[in-house]
Amino acid sequence: MMPRPHRSVRHVAASVITGFALTACSLDPAQLVLPNGAETYPVHIQFSTALNLPSGAKVVANGARVGRLDTVHIVDPTTGPGYVVALVDIDKSVRLPLATRAQLRQDTILGDIYISLVTKTADNGSALAPGGTIPLDQTEPALQIEDILSGLATFVSGGALRSAQDVINQLNAALPRDPTETARIADTLKADVVDVSTNLDAVDGFLDGLEASVRAVQSNKAILDILLTREGTDTTVRIAKSLIHTIGIIGALGGLADSATWLAPFATELDAATKAFVPLFLAKDRALNLRAPSNLNALRALLREKLFPYFNEGSRTHINVTGIEVEGADGQTSVTTDAQVEQIVNTLRMIGFVR
Repeated sequence: MMPRPHRSVRHVAASVITGFALTACSLDPAQLVLPNGAETYPVHIQFSTALNLPSGAKVVANGARVGRLDTVHIVDPTTGPGYVVALVDIDKSVRLPLATRAQLRQDTILGDIYISLVTKTADNGSALAPGGTIPLDQTEPALQIEDILSGLATFVSGGALRSAQDVINQLNAALPRDPTETARIADTLKADVVDVSTNLDAVDGFLDGLEASVRAVQSNKAILDILLTREGTDTTVRIAKSLIHTIGIIGALGGLADSATWLAPFATELDAATKAFVPLFLAKDRALNLRAPSNLNALRALLREKLFPYFNEGSRTHINVTGIEVEGADGQTSVTTDAQVEQIVNTLRMIGFVR
């Protein structure tokens, strides 16, 4: 009957050890605050991502440790993209300006990530109040080593080095073998660059024109949408073909112009006659009315001084007029010039051409 007390003691000891073990397993060392006696105030920092940020990470400002990470919680995306809010405790003796920038950093490749705060030493503006927030546009996430290695692997295995080597080989093949010639080309390029730099106003004008063209294209988006449809494309092609045929017709008219070259002397001789005859049609007071002495005199001058000499000088116009005979009332065929003019005027009155 004596061993029973020892058995009870063993059960109690086992229970106590189990309780301590369970308590130790549920304890988060990061939540233990060292008793340094410093008072702190909370600050919220927004990050787009806080991957691999350890619990209780240190907060460093301009190289000095000024606080520690308390908690991290995720803000789900609702009206905007989601982000992470890190609640940090900052020593009360530290003043953080409103323009403070935060970044997740690590000193070594395999080192722990911590929060780095960058402030301007000459910043005398307002400071972050307790419970203040450093917004998302003033923070930068940590550069993950996995992303660096992935990008490097893609660069090496993606053929970029081979492509760069091919570009260099093609450049060497394009350049002359003589280094002097290569130097001359380099000097020419340098002169071109200098010329461009001294004429930036012309470059600005070119860019302004290009910008205006782009704005014109953007402002006529509806028309461009119609032109880029299948029907619009077919219509544009038909218009282009019609324009080509029209230009062909204009080109074919060149042969017709060559064929009418013989009319040039004739048209030249008609110029003087036209100058005398046109005023009869354009006279303001009743054109072609021979009752006006000026019109009658102009018509007589046209016939006497222009038409008769024109037809009589057939050697220049290739028209050989041997003579004009009008049989008079007395049966004579020889008619004077004045009589011929009067007869023509009377004939024009008879047919109603003039009054």
